[in-house]
Amino acid sequence: MSDKKYPLAAEQRGYYHHWKNLGKSTMIPFRVEYEDGTDENRLAESLVKVINAHKFLKANVEEGDSPHWIHNDDATVGVKIFEVSSEEFEKIQDEFFQRPELNPDLAKDPLYHFSVFRVDGTKVYVLGGINHIYYDGFTRNTIIAEIVRAYNGEELTPDGEIGFDEGNYEAAAQNSEKFEKSVLFYEELFKHYKNEELDLKNAPDAVLAPGTGFARLTIVSEDVNGFCAKTKISQNVLFLAGLCRAANALSGEEYLFFGSNTAGRAGRNIDREAGLFVRNFPLVLKIDASLEEIDFLKSIKEQYYNILKNHTEYTSTIAQERLGFKPRLNYLFQAGIGGAEAAINKIYPHPVCKETSATMFAKVLLPSFGNVFDIGAQVAEMEVPQFDNQKRYIFIFSYNKELYAEETMKKFKDMIGDFIKGVISREDLA
Repeated sequence: MSDKKYPLAAEQRGYYHHWKNLGKSTMIPFRVEYEDGTDENRLAESLVKVINAHKFLKANVEEGDSPHWIHNDDATVGVKIFEVSSEEFEKIQDEFFQRPELNPDLAKDPLYHFSVFRVDGTKVYVLGGINHIYYDGFTRNTIIAEIVRAYNGEELTPDGEIGFDEGNYEAAAQNSEKFEKSVLFYEELFKHYKNEELDLKNAPDAVLAPGTGFARLTIVSEDVNGFCAKTKISQNVLFLAGLCRAANALSGEEYLFFGSNTAGRAGRNIDREAGLFVRNFPLVLKIDASLEEIDFLKSIKEQYYNILKNHTEYTSTIAQERLGFKPRLNYLFQAGIGGAEAAINKIYPHPVCKETSATMFAKVLLPSFGNVFDIGAQVAEMEVPQFDNQKRYIFIFSYNKELYAEETMKKFKDMIGDFIKGVISREDLA
């Protein structure tokens, strides 16, 4: 065991406390299908090389008043190989995406899992899982590309301190004048915050059951993008305004508090880095329901940009730890994602694998959102086969069924759709 310790970054501390308080720790699984002719033994050896190259995969959290990462240099790395039929593999795969073993102890259990499967003697797959405390979509793509490099005998990119040093960068940034100004800005902004559930009024009488429910809304991309190009109002602001309009109409709350993920992360070596989080930040928006549509949009835009201007890279620490902020409404905007395969091909032009983990988000992440947030709202632009491959913005809402009935959430998403469609159809605005 290494004696070198690394501080947890803000989001990682939040995740750690979530695990300590609720006993929940999510492993994000994925499945990769490899070309026919792939040698499963060589593939397993490649996985071992990748695990040893990326230090964060062999780390655990050492608990205490100031929890921190500690790297287990001596951890034994092994990857099992299984020969199964297609029927057996389907069952194994379904269990892998849902089984309770995907809830590891951050302090002592391995925070990754990889297995190789030879199916029906021809197809080769890897089922993998990495803990969400240091794992995001970019990390997944990086690891998948690194497996290909190892398999082809190419040089890997050992990340050394990457995945650990984020906490060090954060500590240094919090000693800056800009950070202290951001603290004062958020303290003023959060004077209206109260740690209560988002109370959507007019909910019909219903017997509410535990778990997560889902609702979906689709809007043609061409209509949205054309409107945004002409009015200089971004898609993100348009969708956020729709959420605000509906949440205000149903709750009567003058101030709405969001946990927001938008921009992603940046860096010169983004395609070869692993173990860093997409940044998120809190939004506090004052709602004036009396405003006409375009003025309402402008109000949300002005407040949103003012928050961005006063936000620092590590402001989430202020909101989560100093101000006790727990987002009840979480909003994630992803434009033009197009699927994981495109991202992998950008990283590594000719991979021998194709990523097929579409079930990951639906089976693992979204169900947990309804327990963590009152409402989770994800927006992504993608082609939808059932609509003749015409690009659409897809809204997926996950909600806590103990708080909201299905009819309430249908009303909520319909209000958002009506607002957005009504705005973009106005000829005097477009």
